[in-house]
Amino acid sequence: MSQIDRAESRRKSALAALNPSEQAALGQYFTPYQAALIIARLPRMPQADTIRVLDPGAGSGMLAAALVDRLRAERPDVPTHMIHLDGDKFLGPHAVEVS
Repeated sequence: MSQIDRAESRRKSALAALNPSEQAALGQYFTPYQAALIIARLPRMPQADTIRVLDPGAGSGMLAAALVDRLRAERPDVPTHMIHLDGDKFLGPHAVEVS
């Protein structure tokens, strides 16, 4: 299963579990699958030996997952370090190393 498919599962679970008024109060917006694919194609791919990504407000991790899938496809040999942060304890902080 790809990273974005896992994130889509988390997104659906989060949306089902969250109270809409709490979601609005936190300003949470969970990026849809297709939008994440489009947004992940926008940045220029760095030519660095290691790629580091900080995702502050990661939510379900949809955008980060789409970017990871792109990195694996375009630069599979480059180590990637990604940190996901979110203020919602349900979603929590995550550190991911993609090799």
